[in-house]
Amino acid sequence: MPAPGREPATHRAAPDSGPGRPAAGHLDGLDGLLSIVTGVELISEAYGATEATLVYDLHTAPAVGITQHTAEHFRLHEGRITSIALIFDSAPWQAIMSAAGPTHDGAAPAA
Repeated sequence: MPAPGREPATHRAAPDSGPGRPAAGHLDGLDGLLSIVTGVELISEAYGATEATLVYDLHTAPAVGITQHTAEHFRLHEGRITSIALIFDSAPWQAIMSAAGPTHDGAAPAA
């Protein structure tokens, strides 16, 4: 369990998109992912004055059968997240993405 006031960033509301902020398109597919996630197991967390790192396993429904080993590194400025680096092995997802067909822009998912 995170220390008080140190809840994982996924529990904090993101700012609305607008001038100088990314468009909501970076969240495309989030609902689909959340529909197959059965749990998140926190492995490690580290906090500094201007950064935080979380390492966790993302567990999916048995039909998907993937445990995604994930690390996230957050940069902070004045108590707000300014950047996130998400690191994971995409190989287990390739078959699922290929079976899903073309993306919303008509391109086939990258293999």
